[in-house]
Amino acid sequence: MRIDFEPGVPAAAGAARPVVDLEPLVATVSRQLHGEVDEQRIRCEMQRLLERDFAQARITAYLPIFLARGACEALRADLARAAAGGRR
Repeated sequence: MRIDFEPGVPAAAGAARPVVDLEPLVATVSRQLHGEVDEQRIRCEMQRLLERDFAQARITAYLPIFLARGACEALRADLARAAAGGRR
């Protein structure tokens, strides 16, 4: 899945928009999490990060690194919470 991302700018506005190809990132995060998280959940987390943390990013060269790291950290925390809740 490729996402043209520039919040607040409609596609018809003709503005140059960075493109983030999530598929290689989703595969990387899935491997890092040993397949414990559904790939659709990983995509959703990355989209959430794009909208929440990088909406105003002007330099996008490092977005893939930040997205993969942020998604992995958030999803690991979710897994840890789920595991802790299951042991009670």
